[in-house]
Amino acid sequence: AAYANNTAIDYYQRLLPLLTPAERGEVELDLGEIYRLIGRWADSEAAYHEAHNLAGANQQTRLQARVEFAFGALLRARGTYAEATQWLERAQARFTDLGDAVGASNALREIGIIHWVQGDYEAALSRFEQCKTISSAAGDRRGFFRAVGNIGLIYRSLRNFEKALENYTTALEIAGETGDLLGESMILGNMGNIYLEQGDFSKALRHYIENLQLALSLGYRQGASIAVGNMGMVYHYQGDPVGLLQCSTYNLRITLDLGDLAGIAFSLHLMALANMEMGHFDAAEPLLERAIQLTRELEIPFDLATFLLTKMAFQVALNQYAEALVTVREALEIGREIHHEVVVLEGQVAEIRLRYLLGKLSMAEAVVTFQELLSQLLDGHEDDLKMAHVAYEIWRVDPHQDEFRQKAARLYREMYAFKPEHEFERRYHELTGEDLPAPDPLPPLPEIVTRASLRLETLLAQFDRRS
Repeated sequence: AAYANNTAIDYYQRLLPLLTPAERGEVELDLGEIYRLIGRWADSEAAYHEAHNLAGANQQTRLQARVEFAFGALLRARGTYAEATQWLERAQARFTDLGDAVGASNALREIGIIHWVQGDYEAALSRFEQCKTISSAAGDRRGFFRAVGNIGLIYRSLRNFEKALENYTTALEIAGETGDLLGESMILGNMGNIYLEQGDFSKALRHYIENLQLALSLGYRQGASIAVGNMGMVYHYQGDPVGLLQCSTYNLRITLDLGDLAGIAFSLHLMALANMEMGHFDAAEPLLERAIQLTRELEIPFDLATFLLTKMAFQVALNQYAEALVTVREALEIGREIHHEVVVLEGQVAEIRLRYLLGKLSMAEAVVTFQELLSQLLDGHEDDLKMAHVAYEIWRVDPHQDEFRQKAARLYREMYAFKPEHEFERRYHELTGEDLPAPDPLPPLPEIVTRASLRLETLLAQFDRRS
């Protein structure tokens, strides 16, 4: 695939001087698409700009709309969401004026993805449902595939895994029917994410490896980077910080080359997590601060809330309780704004514990506050994760609360049987002094991930030089 891409680039570059200005715009657009696929995003941007200028000068309205869409999609992939939205809205309006429902739907889908990344799931789902309706009416199988896949993303974010897998399975079937290898690669990765959440680490890893192989065969570097980042999360859940660090370092190297800002932030956060798990807090701090800084710039609330919870854990590990309380309150505020249940749960629990550690609550007051939180969280419904976390914290505050110790231990054991997360095993051991059975070992990482490495200082210097 890499050879084919380079051959196409060489052909187009030799063809351009032979064409009229009206013909050159189409070729510049094609060049931009190839550059985007292989990660030469600066070249892609330059080609799109040239195509747009040529289309405008030659009054090629449809070509203008296509270039605006392509450029908006590129900017969205790079994490520059405000500018991306402007280009995509321009493309949507132009396609609509042309009576091109499929083109307008594609632009709408990209805008929906931006809503999804920024945590506005209701707006995103509305856009994707519109795309599905338009694509179905137009007989656009490719557009229908993308809409269904993106609806799956929303349901996964809302933790409705059954609906997410239902949509992903439909999308995967369509990709196979239409020979859409790029789409198939993306859906395999998304399905892997569901299996990861459900605790089937082997199945998740198999999907990620297939995702990686397809992305590499297409020369799709960003897709390969995402696949390896997801593989890193498998190692993280299984308590293997070395595997996590190798995956996230590979990720950072590629995302820096691509200029993929959201990907850079994700990679930095995973590297920080890996270093924290190994006790390398000096190495973790600059990684985490840069991840948070970049996520603030990109205005991605879902990631920012998650990264702030990691920063809180970092501060707690260093006994910086006052600073940690400020951090967790910011994460909690964001979690409530975007209705992220896991962030809200972890934030509420951490806030109470920190108030106790700072002497703002007595032992008895902390226990009562935790019990009130538990009653509020459950509201008459069973929820093992919430019950386990709060019962565990009650026992940590007051070790004489043996009923809560036993309840937390039982729940962590049962949840570990369903999803063998290292954190569940660690807490169970803390509560009982006993070990749970080790999960099946994971296969070794692909050689492409482990065969090359760069010094952390080199990667951070490259990050700090970004424009």
